Amino acid sequence: MRSTIIFGNGLGMAIRPDIFSLNDCANKAMLSKDYSLSYDKLELIKACLPQSNTLDSFDFSEENMKELQEILFCCRRINGIETNTSVSCGWLNEHGKKFDEYMREFSFNIARYLVEYAVPVSQTRFFDEKYNAFEISLSEYIKASHSHLATLNYDTILYDMACRNNLFKGKKCLFDGLIKGKPFSNGSILRPDALKSSYYLHLHGSPLFYQNSKGEVYKYDRKDLKELQFSVEQANGNFCGSFLVLAPPEHKSAIINSSPLLLKYWHCLAEAIQESDCVVIVGCSGEDKHLNDYITTTINKKTNVYIVEWNGNSHDFNYWRDMYNSNNVKLFHYPKKSIFDFDFSILY
Repeated sequence: MRSTIIFGNGLGMAIRPDIFSLNDCANKAMLSKDYSLSYDKLELIKACLPQSNTLDSFDFSEENMKELQEILFCCRRINGIETNTSVSCGWLNEHGKKFDEYMREFSFNIARYLVEYAVPVSQTRFFDEKYNAFEISLSEYIKASHSHLATLNYDTILYDMACRNNLFKGKKCLFDGLIKGKPFSNGSILRPDALKSSYYLHLHGSPLFYQNSKGEVYKYDRKDLKELQFSVEQANGNFCGSFLVLAPPEHKSAIINSSPLLLKYWHCLAEAIQESDCVVIVGCSGEDKHLNDYITTTINKKTNVYIVEWNGNSHDFNYWRDMYNSNNVKLFHYPKKSIFDFDFSILY
Protein backbone atom coordinates (compact mmCIF):
# COMPACT_ATOMS: atom_id res chain seq x y z
CA MET A 1 0.00 0.00 0.00
CA ARG A 2 1.15 3.49 -0.83
CA SER A 3 1.14 6.03 2.00
CA THR A 4 1.60 9.68 2.81
CA ILE A 5 3.79 9.79 5.92
CA ILE A 6 3.77 13.03 7.93
CA PHE A 7 6.36 13.63 10.64
CA GLY A 8 6.05 16.03 13.57
CA ASN A 9 8.49 17.06 16.28
CA GLY A 10 8.10 13.72 18.03
CA LEU A 11 10.85 12.43 15.75
CA GLY A 12 13.48 14.77 17.19
CA MET A 13 12.11 14.46 20.72
CA ALA A 14 12.54 10.68 20.52
CA ILE A 15 16.24 11.21 19.74
CA ARG A 16 17.34 14.18 21.86
CA PRO A 17 14.63 16.09 23.75
CA ASP A 18 17.31 18.40 25.14
CA ILE A 19 17.98 19.64 21.59
CA PHE A 20 14.64 19.33 19.84
CA SER A 21 12.29 20.75 22.46
CA LEU A 22 11.18 24.07 20.96
CA ASN A 23 11.35 25.86 24.32
CA ASP A 24 14.87 24.63 25.07
CA CYS A 25 15.97 25.35 21.51
CA ALA A 26 14.62 28.91 21.60
CA ASN A 27 16.30 29.66 24.92
CA LYS A 28 19.63 28.18 23.87
CA ALA A 29 19.56 30.02 20.58
CA MET A 30 18.77 33.33 22.22
CA LEU A 31 21.51 32.89 24.81
CA SER A 32 24.09 32.02 22.18
CA LYS A 33 26.17 34.87 20.78
CA ASP A 34 25.96 33.23 17.35
CA TYR A 35 22.16 33.36 17.19
CA SER A 36 20.84 35.90 19.65
CA LEU A 37 19.17 39.15 18.73
CA SER A 38 20.36 42.45 20.13
CA TYR A 39 19.21 43.19 23.67
CA ASP A 40 16.57 45.72 22.57
CA LYS A 41 15.04 43.40 19.99
CA LEU A 42 14.98 40.44 22.34
CA GLU A 43 13.39 42.44 25.15
CA LEU A 44 10.59 43.55 22.85
CA ILE A 45 9.83 39.95 21.89
CA LYS A 46 10.12 38.66 25.45
CA ALA A 47 7.65 41.30 26.61
CA CYS A 48 5.01 39.64 24.39
CA LEU A 49 5.60 36.16 25.84
CA PRO A 50 4.73 34.64 29.23
CA GLN A 51 7.61 35.36 31.55
CA SER A 52 9.54 32.58 33.26
CA ASN A 53 11.01 32.81 36.75
CA THR A 54 14.46 33.81 35.60
CA LEU A 55 15.72 36.95 33.93
CA ASP A 56 17.81 35.18 31.30
CA SER A 57 15.19 32.81 29.87
CA PHE A 58 11.59 32.80 28.70
CA ASP A 59 8.73 30.35 28.32
CA PHE A 60 8.43 29.69 24.60
CA SER A 61 6.04 27.52 22.62
CA GLU A 62 3.90 28.02 19.55
CA GLU A 63 0.79 27.99 21.72
CA ASN A 64 1.89 30.95 23.85
CA MET A 65 2.87 33.07 20.83
CA LYS A 66 -0.69 34.30 20.36
CA GLU A 67 -0.16 37.79 21.80
CA LEU A 68 3.17 38.08 20.01
CA GLN A 69 1.55 37.20 16.68
CA GLU A 70 -1.34 39.63 17.22
CA ILE A 71 1.09 42.47 17.93
CA LEU A 72 3.04 41.53 14.82
CA PHE A 73 -0.13 41.64 12.68
CA CYS A 74 -1.04 45.05 14.11
CA CYS A 75 2.42 46.45 13.37
CA ARG A 76 2.23 45.11 9.82
CA ARG A 77 -1.20 46.62 9.28
CA ILE A 78 -0.29 50.06 10.63
CA ASN A 79 3.02 50.04 8.80
CA GLY A 80 1.22 49.15 5.59
CA ILE A 81 -1.20 52.05 5.96
CA GLU A 82 1.59 54.54 6.55
CA THR A 83 3.74 53.10 3.74
CA ASN A 84 1.02 52.92 1.09
CA THR A 85 -0.73 56.24 1.74
CA SER A 86 0.28 59.83 2.08
CA VAL A 87 -0.95 59.78 5.70
CA SER A 88 1.80 59.51 8.29
CA CYS A 89 0.41 59.75 11.81
CA GLY A 90 3.52 58.51 13.58
CA TRP A 91 1.64 55.62 15.16
CA LEU A 92 4.75 53.46 15.23
CA ASN A 93 8.22 54.28 16.45
CA GLU A 94 11.26 52.77 14.73
CA HIS A 95 11.00 49.55 16.75
CA GLY A 96 7.35 49.15 15.77
CA LYS A 97 8.15 49.74 12.11
CA LYS A 98 10.84 47.05 12.24
CA PHE A 99 9.01 44.58 14.46
CA ASP A 100 8.23 42.38 11.45
CA GLU A 101 11.96 42.23 10.70
CA TYR A 102 12.74 41.40 14.34
CA MET A 103 10.26 38.52 14.31
CA ARG A 104 11.69 37.09 11.09
CA GLU A 105 15.16 37.30 12.59
CA PHE A 106 13.93 35.62 15.78
CA SER A 107 12.19 32.77 13.91
CA PHE A 108 15.06 32.37 11.47
CA ASN A 109 17.66 32.04 14.25
CA ILE A 110 15.62 29.41 16.10
CA ALA A 111 15.13 27.39 12.92
CA ARG A 112 18.80 27.82 11.97
CA TYR A 113 19.82 26.59 15.41
CA LEU A 114 17.70 23.48 14.91
CA VAL A 115 19.30 22.80 11.52
CA GLU A 116 22.88 23.33 12.66
CA TYR A 117 22.60 21.38 15.89
CA ALA A 118 20.57 18.62 14.27
CA VAL A 119 23.17 17.98 11.58
CA PRO A 120 25.85 16.36 13.81
CA VAL A 121 23.15 14.51 15.74
CA SER A 122 21.37 13.10 12.72
CA GLN A 123 24.52 12.32 10.74
CA THR A 124 26.20 10.43 13.57
CA ARG A 125 25.26 6.78 13.83
CA PHE A 126 25.33 6.72 17.62
CA PHE A 127 21.65 5.84 17.69
CA ASP A 128 20.62 2.58 19.26
CA GLU A 129 19.54 -0.47 17.34
CA LYS A 130 15.91 0.56 17.73
CA TYR A 131 16.42 3.77 15.74
CA ASN A 132 18.48 2.01 13.08
CA ALA A 133 15.75 -0.58 12.62
CA PHE A 134 13.18 2.22 12.34
CA GLU A 135 15.23 4.00 9.65
CA ILE A 136 15.72 0.83 7.64
CA SER A 137 12.05 -0.08 7.95
CA LEU A 138 10.93 3.40 6.80
CA SER A 139 13.41 3.64 3.92
CA GLU A 140 12.66 0.19 2.56
CA TYR A 141 8.94 0.82 2.77
CA ILE A 142 9.24 4.13 0.86
CA LYS A 143 11.33 2.48 -1.87
CA ALA A 144 8.93 -0.43 -2.24
CA SER A 145 5.67 1.51 -2.04
CA HIS A 146 6.71 4.86 -3.62
CA SER A 147 5.22 6.59 -0.59
CA HIS A 148 5.31 10.33 0.06
CA LEU A 149 7.15 12.04 2.94
CA ALA A 150 6.14 15.31 4.58
CA THR A 151 7.67 17.10 7.54
CA LEU A 152 6.47 19.84 9.87
CA ASN A 153 9.97 20.27 11.30
CA TYR A 154 12.90 22.58 10.61
CA ASP A 155 15.58 20.08 11.59
CA THR A 156 17.08 17.81 8.95
CA ILE A 157 16.76 14.41 10.64
CA LEU A 158 14.33 13.11 8.05
CA TYR A 159 16.26 14.67 5.16
CA ASP A 160 19.53 13.11 6.36
CA MET A 161 17.84 9.74 6.66
CA ALA A 162 16.55 10.07 3.09
CA CYS A 163 20.04 11.03 1.83
CA ARG A 164 21.72 8.13 3.64
CA ASN A 165 19.31 5.74 1.99
CA ASN A 166 19.45 7.27 -1.52
CA LEU A 167 15.80 8.30 -1.55
CA PHE A 168 16.53 11.42 -3.63
CA LYS A 169 18.41 9.63 -6.40
CA GLY A 170 16.95 8.50 -9.71
CA LYS A 171 13.58 8.96 -11.36
CA LYS A 172 11.82 6.74 -8.80
CA CYS A 173 12.65 9.04 -5.92
CA LEU A 174 11.43 11.83 -3.67
CA PHE A 175 10.97 15.35 -5.11
CA ASP A 176 10.80 18.65 -3.20
CA GLY A 177 11.07 20.95 -6.24
CA LEU A 178 14.30 22.61 -5.09
CA ILE A 179 17.15 21.80 -7.42
CA LYS A 180 20.62 23.16 -6.66
CA GLY A 181 21.28 26.37 -8.57
CA LYS A 182 17.74 26.59 -9.95
CA PRO A 183 14.72 28.54 -8.66
CA PHE A 184 11.63 26.76 -7.39
CA SER A 185 8.74 26.62 -9.83
CA ASN A 186 5.58 24.64 -10.26
CA GLY A 187 7.38 22.79 -13.03
CA SER A 188 10.37 21.87 -10.86
CA ILE A 189 8.21 19.76 -8.55
CA LEU A 190 6.54 17.86 -11.38
CA ARG A 191 7.35 14.17 -11.09
CA PRO A 192 8.44 12.17 -14.14
CA ASP A 193 6.17 9.30 -13.12
CA ALA A 194 3.42 9.97 -10.59
CA LEU A 195 3.03 6.26 -9.89
CA LYS A 196 6.68 5.60 -9.07
CA SER A 197 8.04 8.93 -7.81
CA SER A 198 6.90 10.74 -4.71
CA TYR A 199 6.88 14.05 -2.88
CA TYR A 200 9.12 15.27 -0.08
CA LEU A 201 7.23 18.23 1.38
CA HIS A 202 8.47 20.95 3.75
CA LEU A 203 5.00 21.83 5.04
CA HIS A 204 6.21 24.51 7.46
CA GLY A 205 9.09 25.78 5.36
CA SER A 206 12.80 25.85 6.12
CA PRO A 207 15.47 28.39 7.12
CA LEU A 208 17.36 27.18 4.05
CA PHE A 209 14.83 28.77 1.70
CA TYR A 210 15.48 32.30 0.46
CA GLN A 211 14.12 34.70 -2.11
CA ASN A 212 16.32 36.80 -4.39
CA SER A 213 15.66 40.32 -5.64
CA LYS A 214 13.66 38.91 -8.57
CA GLY A 215 11.31 37.08 -6.23
CA GLU A 216 12.75 33.68 -7.16
CA VAL A 217 12.98 31.08 -4.39
CA TYR A 218 16.16 29.03 -3.92
CA LYS A 219 17.57 26.76 -1.25
CA TYR A 220 20.88 27.31 0.54
CA ASP A 221 23.26 24.43 1.12
CA ARG A 222 23.50 23.70 4.83
CA LYS A 223 27.21 24.55 4.78
CA ASP A 224 26.26 28.09 3.71
CA LEU A 225 23.96 28.49 6.69
CA LYS A 226 26.83 28.61 9.17
CA GLU A 227 28.21 31.71 7.47
CA LEU A 228 24.84 33.37 7.09
CA GLN A 229 24.02 36.23 9.40
CA PHE A 230 20.41 37.30 9.22
CA SER A 231 19.34 40.59 7.79
CA VAL A 232 16.19 41.47 5.90
CA GLU A 233 18.29 42.14 2.83
CA GLN A 234 21.43 40.04 2.69
CA ALA A 235 24.61 41.49 1.24
CA ASN A 236 24.11 39.37 -1.88
CA GLY A 237 20.53 40.56 -2.29
CA ASN A 238 18.87 37.44 -0.88
CA PHE A 239 15.84 37.76 1.35
CA CYS A 240 15.53 34.99 3.94
CA GLY A 241 13.49 34.14 7.02
CA SER A 242 10.13 34.47 5.26
CA PHE A 243 9.42 30.77 4.71
CA LEU A 244 8.82 29.69 8.30
CA VAL A 245 5.55 28.78 10.01
CA LEU A 246 6.54 29.42 13.63
CA ALA A 247 3.27 30.71 15.05
CA PRO A 248 0.23 29.74 17.14
CA PRO A 249 -1.82 26.99 15.47
CA GLU A 250 -4.69 29.34 14.66
CA HIS A 251 -2.40 31.64 12.62
CA LYS A 252 -0.54 29.01 10.59
CA SER A 253 -3.03 28.81 7.72
CA ALA A 254 -2.73 32.55 7.09
CA ILE A 255 1.08 32.31 6.93
CA ILE A 256 0.94 29.33 4.57
CA ASN A 257 -1.62 31.02 2.31
CA SER A 258 0.60 34.10 2.01
CA SER A 259 3.50 32.08 0.58
CA PRO A 260 3.21 30.65 -2.96
CA LEU A 261 5.95 28.11 -2.16
CA LEU A 262 4.29 26.79 1.00
CA LEU A 263 0.88 26.87 -0.61
CA LYS A 264 2.22 24.70 -3.45
CA TYR A 265 3.57 22.20 -0.94
CA TRP A 266 0.14 21.94 0.67
CA HIS A 267 -1.51 21.46 -2.71
CA CYS A 268 0.99 18.65 -3.30
CA LEU A 269 0.05 17.20 0.09
CA ALA A 270 -3.56 16.94 -1.06
CA GLU A 271 -2.39 15.25 -4.26
CA ALA A 272 -0.23 12.85 -2.26
CA ILE A 273 -3.07 11.90 0.10
CA GLN A 274 -5.42 11.31 -2.82
CA GLU A 275 -2.84 8.94 -4.34
CA SER A 276 -2.38 7.05 -1.07
CA ASP A 277 -4.10 4.14 0.61
CA CYS A 278 -2.91 5.31 4.02
CA VAL A 279 -2.02 8.47 5.88
CA VAL A 280 0.58 7.79 8.58
CA ILE A 281 1.01 10.53 11.17
CA VAL A 282 4.18 10.11 13.22
CA GLY A 283 5.13 12.11 16.29
CA CYS A 284 2.46 14.80 15.93
CA SER A 285 0.61 16.40 18.82
CA GLY A 286 -2.70 16.76 17.01
CA GLU A 287 -2.77 20.46 17.92
CA ASP A 288 -2.12 21.77 14.39
CA LYS A 289 -5.73 22.35 13.43
CA HIS A 290 -4.83 23.41 9.90
CA LEU A 291 -3.19 20.02 9.31
CA ASN A 292 -6.06 18.08 10.88
CA ASP A 293 -8.64 19.98 8.82
CA TYR A 294 -6.63 19.52 5.63
CA ILE A 295 -6.34 15.77 6.13
CA THR A 296 -10.00 15.43 7.08
CA THR A 297 -11.20 17.23 3.95
CA THR A 298 -8.82 15.28 1.68
CA ILE A 299 -9.08 11.67 2.82
CA ASN A 300 -11.95 9.41 1.85
CA LYS A 301 -13.54 6.38 3.46
CA LYS A 302 -11.09 4.07 1.68
CA THR A 303 -8.12 5.77 3.37
CA ASN A 304 -6.62 4.17 6.46
CA VAL A 305 -5.17 6.55 9.04
CA TYR A 306 -2.32 5.39 11.28
CA ILE A 307 -1.37 7.44 14.33
CA VAL A 308 2.09 6.68 15.74
CA GLU A 309 2.95 8.56 18.92
CA TRP A 310 4.81 8.38 22.20
CA ASN A 311 2.63 6.73 24.82
CA GLY A 312 3.50 9.48 27.28
CA ASN A 313 1.06 11.77 25.45
CA SER A 314 -2.37 12.17 26.98
CA HIS A 315 -4.15 11.23 23.75
CA ASP A 316 -6.17 8.08 23.44
CA PHE A 317 -7.91 6.38 20.55
CA ASN A 318 -11.07 8.44 21.06
CA TYR A 319 -9.12 11.71 20.72
CA TRP A 320 -7.91 10.75 17.25
CA ARG A 321 -11.16 9.05 16.25
CA ASP A 322 -13.11 12.23 16.97
CA MET A 323 -10.62 14.17 14.87
CA TYR A 324 -10.76 12.01 11.76
CA ASN A 325 -14.02 10.08 11.85
CA SER A 326 -16.01 12.51 9.68
CA ASN A 327 -15.24 10.36 6.62
CA ASN A 328 -15.70 7.07 8.48
CA VAL A 329 -12.06 6.18 7.82
CA LYS A 330 -10.43 3.16 9.40
CA LEU A 331 -8.21 4.46 12.20
CA PHE A 332 -5.27 2.64 13.76
CA HIS A 333 -3.66 4.02 16.93
CA TYR A 334 -0.13 3.00 17.93
CA PRO A 335 0.95 4.58 21.23
CA LYS A 336 4.55 3.42 21.73
CA LYS A 337 7.16 3.65 24.45
CA SER A 338 9.25 5.05 21.58
CA ILE A 339 8.00 5.91 18.12
CA PHE A 340 11.01 3.92 16.91
CA ASP A 341 9.16 0.78 17.97
CA PHE A 342 6.84 1.19 14.97
CA ASP A 343 7.56 -1.14 12.06
CA PHE A 344 6.52 0.20 8.65
CA SER A 345 6.37 -3.31 7.23
CA ILE A 346 2.82 -3.67 8.63
CA LEU A 347 1.72 -1.22 5.93
CA TYR A 348 2.58 -3.46 3.00
